[in-house]
Amino acid sequence: MKAVFAVTCCLLVMACEGEKPSLCTVYVFLDATEAKYREANHYLSDLPIILRKMNVDTVHGGNNGAEVRFFLINDLSESKSKVRLLSQGVSGMMGQNPLERRDEIKKFSRGLSQDLQQLLSSAQWQTNQSKIYQNLCRGLNNLKAAGGDRKIVIVYSDMLENSDLFSFYEPRSGKIERYIEDPRLAELELSADCAMPDLSGVEINIVAFRNKENDEMINRASQFWLRLFQSHNATIHFGSELD
Repeated sequence: MKAVFAVTCCLLVMACEGEKPSLCTVYVFLDATEAKYREANHYLSDLPIILRKMNVDTVHGGNNGAEVRFFLINDLSESKSKVRLLSQGVSGMMGQNPLERRDEIKKFSRGLSQDLQQLLSSAQWQTNQSKIYQNLCRGLNNLKAAGGDRKIVIVYSDMLENSDLFSFYEPRSGKIERYIEDPRLAELELSADCAMPDLSGVEINIVAFRNKENDEMINRASQFWLRLFQSHNATIHFGSELD
């Protein structure tokens, strides 16, 4: 009977240790081109959703790890970005104390809130240009080269590009419409500035700042960005809320 019990315990330990924790890498881009976007509560209320997307549970704990990077969409400098890491836990009966692991996850969650508020307070709000494509493209190339079993991008912005590449504020040029109709043309012309990588396995969530004044332009922007990212094999969600 003791032998059976010992074998059973051994199998349980092996089974637990076989449950490999995952690592999720998340890039969060914040648009600082409009001062009206600076209210921290708008972003802080989404932190539980971001944690859920990463499969990080502040209530029950768990061994999944995460890396979260917050960027200002018009400034990707390492000195201004914020990085928060949650190392993967150790599975099995000889692993970390579950209560200690849960406290570690809660500390990680509080740190995300602090990082977000610090970045928002340090931003120089209200800029003339909005180089969304260029900076997202560079960030996505970095994300593709980063580690992680899962990769998620969250963008808080009206997505209204206003740069030398193209502008949603110049409807008469017709460039946006041509890009929407032919993503290959967009790829050809925009790749000269930055080549968008293959985004297979990357989930992109765009939380658009929509109001009565920009509603029509946001509709055009959603068509453009959806076609662009889908043509590079990303899974993309475009809406007014993160879900």
